[in-house]
Amino acid sequence: MANQNQSVVRVLSFSPGIAVTGWSIIDYNTTNDKLVVYRFGSLKPANTAGKKLHSAEIEKYGKQLVSLQLLRDAVSDLVGTYHPLYIIVDDTPLDPRNPSAYVALVNWFCAIQLLCYNDFDTPIIRVHASSESEGMTHQPIYDQIHDNKMIHFKQKKQAAILSHSEATSIHCGYYFLRDHYPSIVASGDILTET
Repeated sequence: MANQNQSVVRVLSFSPGIAVTGWSIIDYNTTNDKLVVYRFGSLKPANTAGKKLHSAEIEKYGKQLVSLQLLRDAVSDLVGTYHPLYIIVDDTPLDPRNPSAYVALVNWFCAIQLLCYNDFDTPIIRVHASSESEGMTHQPIYDQIHDNKMIHFKQKKQAAILSHSEATSIHCGYYFLRDHYPSIVASGDILTET
């Protein structure tokens, strides 16, 4: 399972949300300690579910279930296209003091965990991506991403068009790679491409 010579580690990280989920593909070069944001985007399954195309499904199963299925399909496409070694999810938004949001986000986690368990045999690593991780400050998330010398974008113009959820997903991947991945490597339990 361990491959100490692997020089690039690809992660797919998410900033889950009820209406919008930010995602990013980050390649971490362990040789030069450089993170490259390869791709990023947003998923909006509730908007898609609200379209006339899904009206019969919504009437039969409800908008929440159809939204979760659309989310599952979109995440399946991302995993199948980019083949990440790790899937990281920011669990910061899980706040039980907001019951309706909490239930929706728990459903989000369960749908994606089942997908990864059943279809990809890849565990989801949940992290609480504090803005105080090494290299991050209390400044707005966009500025934290742009000012961080370790984070680079495959295409420079991409950095200028980040949404909040996309920036948060990049921060989540950065946090995992800087604060969690080193302990995974030290334990010898790193994943390798199959």
